[in-house]
Amino acid sequence: MSDATAIETPLCTRREQGGTAVLEDWGINSEYGVLRDVLLGSPDAFRWLGEENAQYSALVRDTLRRGYRFDRDLALRQHAEMVDAYRQAGVAAHLLDASEEQPYGVYARDSNFMTPFGAVVTQLANPRRRGEYANVLRFYLSRDIPVYDLVSAGNFEGGDFNMIAPGCVLIGYTGLRGEEVAARQVGGWMEDEGIEVRDAPIATEFRDLTPPAFAVAGITAPETAPEPAPPAPAAEATVLPPAEPPMYCSGLSSAIAAWNRSPL
Repeated sequence: MSDATAIETPLCTRREQGGTAVLEDWGINSEYGVLRDVLLGSPDAFRWLGEENAQYSALVRDTLRRGYRFDRDLALRQHAEMVDAYRQAGVAAHLLDASEEQPYGVYARDSNFMTPFGAVVTQLANPRRRGEYANVLRFYLSRDIPVYDLVSAGNFEGGDFNMIAPGCVLIGYTGLRGEEVAARQVGGWMEDEGIEVRDAPIATEFRDLTPPAFAVAGITAPETAPEPAPPAPAAEATVLPPAEPPMYCSGLSSAIAAWNRSPL
């Protein structure tokens, strides 16, 4: 590797053949580590895109078919409750600036994701959302948080990158919002760094990998949680030892500092 390829730039700290330094103040190494900092999108400019987003979301298509009505006031209250829950748990919640041109910037997990080596800025499929990268870059650069690299091979969203355990990442793709060519690009970066990569092609009915990945990691994502099972008899109950608080990153939240210090 030449000296030129080893020079870090503000938009790419990744070393081409691997060996990028693991971060200390920022970064994550699992989806269930102790969460210290989370990146959220401001809901101030949020509006439901409906038909504009139907091509990219089975959930939107189902919502339109069922005739559900969007309640913005309720959505804003729910977002405020989520932010408050993070802060009550001692997590530093960082908010991206709102932009009227980017109403879906509230979904911060889509436009970027964190690795042990720095943040990755993604490439979104929906033309109405492609400009979200600029707001994300401004956030990271203004706070001197290293940007590992930018996805350039094709469409890819942060929800398709899941560190299911320290040293192991699950990378998904649906063919539209997440393309195999982009998943291979991101996976190749991780393999160069010595991270085990598991590929996960998934059905287009899923927005991204988040719900299936939490099942793999032993965490049930709230939006896909099954009906609770009847309680087991007392004689069969198992008492589990205390564990580190799990981290749940929905499409609204992107962990930017979360580390698991013990093996899975």
